[in-house]
Amino acid sequence: MTENNNLSQNETSIDSFRGRPIVGYVVGEVSKADILMPYMGIAQKVGGLGEMFEAGHVILNKEVDLTAAAPILEVTVLGARKQYVENLPFDSGERPRYCDTEDEVSAMGGTTEWRDGVPPTFVPLLTAQVLLRIPDNLAGAYPLEFKGKSYSLAQWTLRNTSYKSAGRSILSASALPAYATCGLHHAKWELTVEKQKFGRNTVFVPKMRLMGKHDPEFVEFAAELLG
Repeated sequence: MTENNNLSQNETSIDSFRGRPIVGYVVGEVSKADILMPYMGIAQKVGGLGEMFEAGHVILNKEVDLTAAAPILEVTVLGARKQYVENLPFDSGERPRYCDTEDEVSAMGGTTEWRDGVPPTFVPLLTAQVLLRIPDNLAGAYPLEFKGKSYSLAQWTLRNTSYKSAGRSILSASALPAYATCGLHHAKWELTVEKQKFGRNTVFVPKMRLMGKHDPEFVEFAAELLG
């Protein structure tokens, strides 16, 4: 306390504290890599989430079972990035490569379509930043609130069957005149999960249903979240 009292009354900016902690602020360089973004995923019968939660449930940050509280979830897509990710075997141990365009895939000698019975070496990937409405009956503290309702930001990665179902729905909406100019954050979605059979395998697939536009107040609230 003595050190703070010795500061000049004119030293009011963060920079003036030269790295010394002050109440209510963080000093020093902060990058995107330092910021934690909760992750949203769907528990399958196999995999990490399936070992902890019921298959077919939407899970927030590997901690909160959203579907157990509400089978239909309200989602707002704040933004998304379309890429191509290398289609490696699940247990390869290698880090996949990413490309932004099909031309980049071709330059790496990769493919995005089946050829002569050989699967593509790169597949589409959509990484979306979403705003989730937390069900009213779900206890817990959540960082965002709008008109008495709780919300959480989350990152949602869509590939394979998830991309074909929910990912393409998001991309299709982004091309509609109603959202192409004003932005996807104006759109209100309902997220559910359906069970589908592919040969001997059962997969739980997300379904996104477009429910129209948010009111202007909510749009302003959503637009401010990612700066």
